[in-house]
Amino acid sequence: NDSFSPLGTQYGNSELAGVKLGLRFDSKLFLELSGKQQKFDGSGFGGNGGNNDCTIVPSAGLISDCYDDAAISFDSEVRSTDFIVGWSFAPRDSWTLQPYAGLRRVEIKDEREIDYLYDQLTGGFNAFVVDNSSFKKTGFVVGLRSEKDFGQFFVTSDLNYSYASGTRVRSIVDNEYRFNNNQEA
Repeated sequence: NDSFSPLGTQYGNSELAGVKLGLRFDSKLFLELSGKQQKFDGSGFGGNGGNNDCTIVPSAGLISDCYDDAAISFDSEVRSTDFIVGWSFAPRDSWTLQPYAGLRRVEIKDEREIDYLYDQLTGGFNAFVVDNSSFKKTGFVVGLRSEKDFGQFFVTSDLNYSYASGTRVRSIVDNEYRFNNNQEA
């Protein structure tokens, strides 16, 4: 069908916030407690505008039918909290290294709503699927920070690896409804 339009995604809002509280000792040992939160959302739409030609088949086998149009919206959030212990040293006057290790708590929430639609003018069967996932685990983190000064300019970097193993909690709700002459049945 030449009138089919593929699912185009519109990314919406995104937020990133973080705070770090630290304590340095004379021995160049340091402790830090830090937290970060990132949120993002978006939406997308695909289909042919309701020509009743069954161009969209839902994935994952949740619904055994096909539809004219589909829309998706998603809302995701990732939070992490770190408690780390590190050591700061300077191999050269203008270069500082800080290896560290500690614990990282990770919390992830993801909600996706997918709407499958027939032509609303002639009535028909519609469905929307809400897919929620969450993950909350504590694992370890190891890393290395570096700062190099070049007079008025400087370059900083932070490379780390974390691992938290576990199973996500997931729920899928399939809501179905039917329109007949714009009356819900």
